[in-house]
Amino acid sequence: KGQFIDMAQIEVAATLIGEVYLDYTINKRIKKPMGNRNPYSAPHGCYRCKGEDEWCAISVFTNDEWQRFCDVLGNPGWTKDPKFADILGRLRNVDELDRLVEEWTATRDAQEVMETLQGVGIAAGVAQKAPYTIEDPQLKWRGAIIEVDHPVVGKKIYPGIPFKFSEMPLPPSTPAPLLGQHTDEICREFLKMPEEEIKRLKEEGVLEAASI
Repeated sequence: KGQFIDMAQIEVAATLIGEVYLDYTINKRIKKPMGNRNPYSAPHGCYRCKGEDEWCAISVFTNDEWQRFCDVLGNPGWTKDPKFADILGRLRNVDELDRLVEEWTATRDAQEVMETLQGVGIAAGVAQKAPYTIEDPQLKWRGAIIEVDHPVVGKKIYPGIPFKFSEMPLPPSTPAPLLGQHTDEICREFLKMPEEEIKRLKEEGVLEAASI
């Protein structure tokens, strides 16, 4: 026997911020907006790159990742400053750190920044605009971006089904039906209506079949 599920949207969201409750009940600290920053890592943000409105998100969590990040940058002098030596120092000086990191990213393409950092195990990702998302090779390979041929508007890009089953193939993607496109099929195959009745109902304006 089925049952109703009573679930409020605010309650679902509230279960995802347990650390906020703990910080307040234990330390009496009230969480404040941090933008793209993270209280446990630095650098952590979305940094401007070469070109118009091009950005790359970068997250450096551990000291080992920090050293690899510095190696990618070529270990400029500021990376050796003691105030950036550990995570606490980087967090205390995060404004200056973000400015220095962006001086590096601003001279490079966002894709280059992402691929270079990912290549050494550092979390990085391009802030994708619609054209980039449509051409993303991973999304294409996963079938998340598909092309569907519609009889009226032609071939267009659409989002695919965002999940996969291990034991069952997904149905083929087809265009949305036109108004009345399946009228004849439903009348004949499912309702078993004779052709004369279908024709009469069309002439009277009761039924309408799409012209493709």
